[in-house]
Formats: sequence, C-alpha cells, structure tokens
Amino acid sequence: MDYSENMEIDLIDLLHYILLKWRSLLVCMLIGAILIGGYGYYKKIPMEVGESGEIVASSNVESLSSLSGKLTTYEKKEVVQAVETYLGYEKNYEDRLKVAEQSITLKYDAINIPNYNIYYKISDYSDDNVPLTSAITNVDNIIALYKSAITDSSVIDKIKVANDWEYEHAFIKETYGVSKVGLDLMNVYVTAPTKVECEKTIGVLENSINDVFLDIQMQYDHNLTKAQTVYNNYYSSGYLDQQKAQNDTLLSIEKAMQTIPSAMTSDQKAYYSALLNAVKEDSEQGKSIDSFTIADKESGKESKVLDEKAAASDSVAQKKSGESEQNVIMVPTKQISAKYILIGVFAGLFLLLCFYGVLYILSPKLRTKGDMQGMFRVSVLGEVRDGNRYNKLLSGVDRFIDSLFEKKDGKLTTAERMKMITSAICLGLKKSEAKNVYITGVGVDARLDEFRESLVSDVKKSSVNDGCFSLTTGASPLVSSDALKNLSSSDSVVLVEEIGVSRYEDIAKLLEVCNKFGVQVLGTVVLN
Repeated sequence: MDYSENMEIDLIDLLHYILLKWRSLLVCMLIGAILIGGYGYYKKIPMEVGESGEIVASSNVESLSSLSGKLTTYEKKEVVQAVETYLGYEKNYEDRLKVAEQSITLKYDAINIPNYNIYYKISDYSDDNVPLTSAITNVDNIIALYKSAITDSSVIDKIKVANDWEYEHAFIKETYGVSKVGLDLMNVYVTAPTKVECEKTIGVLENSINDVFLDIQMQYDHNLTKAQTVYNNYYSSGYLDQQKAQNDTLLSIEKAMQTIPSAMTSDQKAYYSALLNAVKEDSEQGKSIDSFTIADKESGKESKVLDEKAAASDSVAQKKSGESEQNVIMVPTKQISAKYILIGVFAGLFLLLCFYGVLYILSPKLRTKGDMQGMFRVSVLGEVRDGNRYNKLLSGVDRFIDSLFEKKDGKLTTAERMKMITSAICLGLKKSEAKNVYITGVGVDARLDEFRESLVSDVKKSSVNDGCFSLTTGASPLVSSDALKNLSSSDSVVLVEEIGVSRYEDIAKLLEVCNKFGVQVLGTVVLN
C-alpha cells in the first residue's frame, strides 16, 4: 500500500506538538541566554590607555584602526570630503539655530501679534519764505532724527531692563520702528510677544522721544504733539513666512546631513562615523575645527587645492591608527548586555523550534489519529489519552495547551471515551455479522498490551454485547507467528495504535496482511 501519496502535514497539530515541548523550549532558551549573554559579558573591546596609565573608553580608535586599511586612497578622499561637508552643514545649522533662539520676531504668534502705535503730529516746521518741497524735507529729517534717537544703544538697554530681556541689540531693534504717515504724522510702532512687553517698550520709547525733543527742536524748529495711541492684535503673513522659512531651512539642513553617507559603502560609512567622532572629540578638547582641519592633521599646513586636502586627509586615519596601535588594549566589557541575552533567548528558541519541526515532519511514526483515516482509509473508533500524560511537573500547563486544541469530544473523561469505543466496536460487529474478532496492532509495548487486554474486558462487559462473537487479543502479526495464525482465523480485526510509537510502514504491512487473508478491518483505537 503506497500510503505516502496521502501523507499530509497538519500545521495545527504541529503547533500543538511543539507547544507541548515547552519545558525543553524554556531550557534551551535559558541555555542560549547564558551562553550568548556570557559571550557579551566577556567580549573584549578596545580601550585606550591614558598618559597616566589609566584605561579610558575609546569608541573611535577601533573603527579608525581596523577600517582605514579596508579603503582605497580614493575612498578615503571621499570620506574626508564628506566629513568636511558635514562639518560645514553642522556649523550652518548651529548658527541658524542660535539666530532662532535669539530672535524675538521668530517667537511671535504670527496670527495674533500685539501691536502699539503712537501717532505724533509735527507742526510749525515750515517757513513761508521757503519752497514747499523744502518744508516736506524738513519733516523727513525730523523723523530721521527721532528714529536715530530711539534706536540708540542706551535706549535699547532701557528696553532690555524694562522687559527683563537677554536678547542682543540687533534682535530688539527688529521689534519697533518709526515711519512717516501722510505729510506731517510720525508713527512710532512696537511689536512684542505679549501685550505687557508692548506697553513697557512703548513707554520707554515715549519717554526717550520726550527727552530728545528739545535737542531736535534746536536743529529743526517744530512742535510735536501726541495725536493718538492705538493698540491692536494683527495677523502678519510676513512673520509667518519668515518663521516657516526658518523651520524649512533647519529641516533641509538636517536632511542633507543625514543623506551625506547614503552613497557610501558599508566600510566607508563605518570609517566616516569613526572619523567624524574623532574630529568632534578634538573639537570638544578646544582644538579649532574648520574646513582645513582634517587635511592639516597629516601635513601640518593648510591645503588650497581640494585634491591636496583630500590626500592629506589620510593623516587622520594614520595618526589615529598609529596612536591606537600603541595605546589601545583589548579589555573584557564585564557588563551584562540585555541585547546579547535576548539574542541568546531567541537563538535557543529558534534552534529548538527548527529541530522539533524537522523531527515532526520526518518522523516515520504515527503523528495524529487523522493519519489513520487520511493515509490508510481506516476509520477511527476513538482516541484515549495515556493516564500518565499529566504526571509531569507543572502538568496544568499541558492540560491548558490540550484544551486549546480539543474538539467536541475533547472534554470527555477516559471512562466515557472507553464506553463510546466499546459501543462502537459492538455495533460494528453486529452490523458486519463477524464471529471472531482479533484486537492487535503494530506497536510492541507492554503498555499497549495492557490497554488491549483492558479493551477486550470492557467490550465483553458492555451492555451492547449480546455474546454472539468472541474476542481475542495478542501481539502484532508482523513479529509473531502465533499472532499471524490468530489473525488468519478471525473474521475482523480492531487495531490499537499509539501516536509516536506505531510506524507508518508497519501499519501499511499489517493492512496488507489483513487484506491478503480477507480479514475485515473494523477500525482503529488510537492511544495518545
């Protein structure tokens, strides 16, 4: 019988099989965590020896010393040029960020900006004996003098004190100004992040204008009268565009910095990262960093040509590598690493899952009760679980796992299962009108023999049994001549097979023997 054509792998049963191996899985995960975690604990890393003999961490030395030799001269040139580009972007970013932190106008709520306006009327500035154009020019000159007076550093200092600001003068001057309205009106306007700051600033400006009035009047004869004071909140698309442009610029610089190494090889990227860290360490130690510094590390002088500068760039790696070889020792980390522990856990789990998966798939023994019907076309009269199945440590976990995969008859007790099996056997015998029944199987095991004897006893005691047939049991006809003789003299046979014990090949041979002797196979009882 070619049963291999009907062989199928039940993934749900495979999962059930693996989950029942949870004890082995836990042990293997623990072993993996100990082994890989121990490796991480004792793994040696390069540490730099300081001038006084102490050991200090050196994250860059390893990369520079090990990776510099993996790159060609041209590849090193590309890396140094990339580092120079990065440093340029970084300086630009820091400068713009400083401007954003210092600028008052970039902190405005552009949709609702507090605004104060004081309108002054300039009068008695004209002379009937001079042309009108000269009189208008006098107004412009008067306004210019007032503007110069209120933008003086002394006035800005007063505004800083009044608002308790730490901003630089240039940024404070952006918040106010003077303009001409019509022919003879001067508008002093102030904006600030809050109304209170607006009021304080406009108060300082008003006092300053009053202080310089007489001095300006001596230069241009005129009268100055405050005509109107106006406060409002307004929307400014200009400030909004300015803030958006600032944010967009910062984001574009960030993106450009991130994409610098994108076209590099993996070795170049590692060398780039280590070289950049080395340059930054020099910068933190107070050494000047500019576009020539990288090349200057080797040659000691500035290069004016990019190729010369890139050629001199090898000095960074050579210098750092030379220092590394002399001052670096390999030292165990002596630190428990969660990363290595997790790697060990998953590695142990993965290896054992693969092992049990392959073992299940390649197993030549009965895997599920469904195989009897699917592969050999033999009906299953019932399944009985081994009474010792739950005699293990923490067997409640096994019961829970089994409950997840149980079907309709999964919650029946062993006695109820046996009763249903004996009833099925008796009814099957009545229907087939068999007189002699032989209960056997291919499994050679004392436990199977005991179960077969128990099954014969239960069938004889069954209320369905009317005594019209006889039952005998014995070993497998494949290993015993007496068993083969008993089988040949029987009308029908009931097979008792055990999952994980009975072999597919032996079952196929036994079914062929039954077919040869004309013995009807009534069904199979599966012991799990």
